[in-house]
Amino acid sequence: AKVLQGMEGGTGGCSEEDGFEDVCTVGEPILSPQAVSWTVFLVLTWVHVWANYVGIQKLKLRTLNRERAAIVLRPAVERCCEIVLFEGQAGDGDSTEAAIGEVLDPDRISESLSRSIWRMILRQDIRLGVSMKDVRSNGAPTVLETERYMFLSTSRGNMAVALEACSTSSDELKAYAHAMVVRGCLQRDAQANARELILRSHQVVNYLFAKGEFGIEATLAEKGWDMSRVYLESGSFRYKLNMKED
Repeated sequence: AKVLQGMEGGTGGCSEEDGFEDVCTVGEPILSPQAVSWTVFLVLTWVHVWANYVGIQKLKLRTLNRERAAIVLRPAVERCCEIVLFEGQAGDGDSTEAAIGEVLDPDRISESLSRSIWRMILRQDIRLGVSMKDVRSNGAPTVLETERYMFLSTSRGNMAVALEACSTSSDELKAYAHAMVVRGCLQRDAQANARELILRSHQVVNYLFAKGEFGIEATLAEKGWDMSRVYLESGSFRYKLNMKED
């Protein structure tokens, strides 16, 4: 048997001697062209998503969507839950004044991308503008005579709120805040009666949304929020009450 070795200045082991043909083989690439293409695609996609996320974080929007509204309302909602559960009475305007003063301006709001994606995947815990037919099996709705919304179903994690046909952005925001208060109370006290919580918390929410310069809407506008329209991902269904005269 012959052992063929490469020589300096030669063909590196590729030669023909004595009728014996030496065959050179080239090693296969580590990654196939398809693997390289997918790797480049995934890297560029990640860079694109990251760049958009950074851009959105630096863009301070002044309108209230569901995520921003939840962040802005959280201090007031937590205070309202304490009043309803632990103070026994509905409280007065002074009880919520400190919480209203804690609302953040648009420049201090930072939305969580992971939380937004997670909420998009899962079913919303507070549904606004739902059809009354969709939740008819959950019992009689809780009607609040002075409001343009009603609670159709409540549980520890999920709530359904119907909006009246003539409801405004202000009514929509108030309904969302009220639902947040009731949900927060149920999460703290799972044995509490949901209907009673709705009625007890209603007066506290009324103080929170008092008209004039001391209400939370006026404070939000003063902080720089655009209160002309809110975007709380409400459904398209609206109800209409037919009032009958005696």
